[in-house]
Amino acid sequence: EDMSRRKYGVPAEVFSAFRHTFFEGIHAHDFVELVNNELKLPLSLTLRLPADGGIDKWTMDNLMRGELLAVTFASVKNRRTKHWALCTGCEGSASGRAIKPDTILVLDPGGNDAHYSAANARLVAPQSGPGSRGGKTADELLKSKSDKPIDWMYDSPTGVNEPVRLTAAVRFRLTDWS
Repeated sequence: EDMSRRKYGVPAEVFSAFRHTFFEGIHAHDFVELVNNELKLPLSLTLRLPADGGIDKWTMDNLMRGELLAVTFASVKNRRTKHWALCTGCEGSASGRAIKPDTILVLDPGGNDAHYSAANARLVAPQSGPGSRGGKTADELLKSKSDKPIDWMYDSPTGVNEPVRLTAAVRFRLTDWS
């Protein structure tokens, strides 16, 4: 909240490095480059793009391992609408030891405050209808060898519901505290 007024410390360094993107936004590869090369933080960022193949599965696999990720997604209806959100986890169903995730929980900076909640929006893999690819379940889509993107349904309590596709995923890992 006070990053723009800070003069010292990590908040001041982060704001200084990203100041030029404040009103314009930033592409995922530029974000990763700035954090990995400009800031001397104990973080290692890994970027995954749709061209790398299997971005949806990679994102869900990392979330299932408890990794922290940020994703960018674009509206299926209007590709020019792009947005960042922080992934806080995933949810789905479980039967015995079989876990079938079908939803990515996100903190959307453009959404309502997430009072006492882990997320303020969700990306849900549709079970049927547009984007479901022949009635396959989310688990089947994520486990398939196909690199075709999933049309996630962005679901927000504010009433914004639209199909989106992941355009990038960035995984954050701590490297060394020394």
